[in-house]
Amino acid sequence: MKTLFLSLLLICISFQAEAQKKPSAKVKSKSTENAKGLPLLVEAAFKNSYPLVTKVKWVKKDADYEAQYEEKAIQHRIIYSSKGKLLYTAVTISIAALPHSITAYAAINYPEFQIKEALKMKSPANVISYELSVDDTYLIFDDNGNFVNRKTRSDKPIIQ
Repeated sequence: MKTLFLSLLLICISFQAEAQKKPSAKVKSKSTENAKGLPLLVEAAFKNSYPLVTKVKWVKKDADYEAQYEEKAIQHRIIYSSKGKLLYTAVTISIAALPHSITAYAAINYPEFQIKEALKMKSPANVISYELSVDDTYLIFDDNGNFVNRKTRSDKPIIQ
C-alpha cells in the first residue's frame, strides 16, 4: 500500500513539475510578402487607393511593381515602389490620341517598327508624360511631346 501511495505521489509531482515548465517561445517572423510574392506594403497601398478593383494582375518591373486592371475597356496601370510608394499611374490611349510630335519622332527614328501600345502617365505631382512601346523598347516623352528617355523592356509577370 505504501508503494502504491508513493508511486501515486511521484506521478502527481511529475505532472505538477511538467505543468510548471514554460512553453518554449517560438519566434514568429513577420512576412513582408503575401503568398504570391507581392510586398504587403504594395498590396495595402493598392487596396487602400482602389478598394473596388478585385481583378488585378501584378507585374514586377525592375525593383517596382505594376498593378494592371481593366475598367470600362480601358487598361489601367498603377506603379509602386517596393515600399508601397505610388510612382505613377498610366492608362492606355489610342495612337491617334498622342501628340503629333510623338508619332512623328517614332516614325522618323523607328521607321521599321510599329507602335504596339501608347500610355498616358501621371505622376503623384500630376506631371503628364507618354510612353510608347516599340518592339522591346519603351520611348518616354514629356507632356509637350519632347523625347525624354529610352528604356529596354524588363517586365516579369509575377502574380496572376
